Amino acid sequence: MIQQRRKPAAGGSASLQFMNGTELIRHIIKTEGIGGFYRGFFTSILTYAPSSAVWWSTYSAVKSAITDTLLRVFPTSWSTSLVGIDGERHSRTAVSESANLLLSGISGFTAGCVSAVMTNPMDVVKTRVQTQIGGSVSGSEFSQLKATVRRLHSQEGWKGFTRGMGARMLNMGPVSVMMIVTYEVVKVLSVKP
Repeated sequence: MIQQRRKPAAGGSASLQFMNGTELIRHIIKTEGIGGFYRGFFTSILTYAPSSAVWWSTYSAVKSAITDTLLRVFPTSWSTSLVGIDGERHSRTAVSESANLLLSGISGFTAGCVSAVMTNPMDVVKTRVQTQIGGSVSGSEFSQLKATVRRLHSQEGWKGFTRGMGARMLNMGPVSVMMIVTYEVVKVLSVKP
């Protein structure tokens, strides 16, 4: 909330962008009460839950498709035989650890970009709800959500729901690569020898 309020392009006032964090917290408590910190909470859930679902399903589908294609086209250069719990080598193949990191990075980047595009409209609405300045948080958040969608559509048309999509993709793509590659490395390092 504090971060959103300090963005003048997102609707934050020019005077708020120069406040430090403590001053902004005091300002929100004074003008909106404690409820001001929770403005857009439901809308955030409506943004982040689908974003995660889209991300993981895209990641899984892309990684599986690329892995299957590579193993079919280059069966020996990308694969390694699996060692089972019993210590025996099995005939089933999988990609090597280094190839897995590359595939995870590519799949993570793709998943981040797809998730950014699919959930950007709701992210725009969430940001607008959170950056409405002044007054107490009146009405239910659902009514604020509906009013924000109507206002955005009437003022900017459908194009308004795509604002910031490029920046969101430029953020989510690389962050997704770092997150999933770190996850895969920790997963490999955590396996008992």
